[in-house]
Amino acid sequence: MTVAAAAGDAVLEECVRSVATSWVASWRETLRREGRAMEGGWPGTLAEARVLVLQKLGPELAKRGLASPPHENIARASRAAYAAARRAWLSAASPED
Repeated sequence: MTVAAAAGDAVLEECVRSVATSWVASWRETLRREGRAMEGGWPGTLAEARVLVLQKLGPELAKRGLASPPHENIARASRAAYAAARRAWLSAASPED
C-alpha cells in the first residue's frame, strides 16, 4: 500500500466516525425540537449515508491533496457509517411500545 493510499484510508475512517456521530446527533436534535422521544429503529438510510460520506470526504481529501478513493471504498465507507450510526442510535434509543 502506498503512503497516499494509507492516508486516503485514514481519511475514510475518520470520515466514517465523523459522519456517524454527527448524523445521530442531527436526528436526536430534530426529534428534540419536535418534542419526540428518541425511540425505535434507526431512521437513516444507506442512500443518506452515501451522500453524507461524499459531502464530508470530498473537502477532507482536497484539503490533504489526495485523490478520491475508488467507488468500492466509498461504498464500504457508506455502509460503515450507516452501521456505526445505527449501532449508536440503537444503544441510546428507547424501544418502541
